[in-house]
Amino acid sequence: MKKNLDWLDEIDFRSLLTGDMKLIADQCGMDVLKRLLVGVPKIHVYVSEKPLVEAQKRYIEKHYRQGNAKEIAAKLGVSERFVFKTHREILRHRHKKIKEKSLFE
Repeated sequence: MKKNLDWLDEIDFRSLLTGDMKLIADQCGMDVLKRLLVGVPKIHVYVSEKPLVEAQKRYIEKHYRQGNAKEIAAKLGVSERFVFKTHREILRHRHKKIKEKSLFE
């Protein structure tokens, strides 16, 4: 039987929240917090930025062209230096793949 936490609406539950639970309620809403409490109770939630950084790199790879680093940096909320560095890494990786491929053909 699925747990129902609608009764929390009848008290000032938000005032009891601290730490991660408060952050989730503030950023995502009480409905999301209740769904987490029901669906995945007693787990620690860690939100890594790694997937976001990888997504930013993919965006840069897809949209980079000469002269638009400032535009990309502003859109992604990163520095122009990050955009240039990522673009250089992508070019190096592509060059390495081409070099390896030609060695084995």
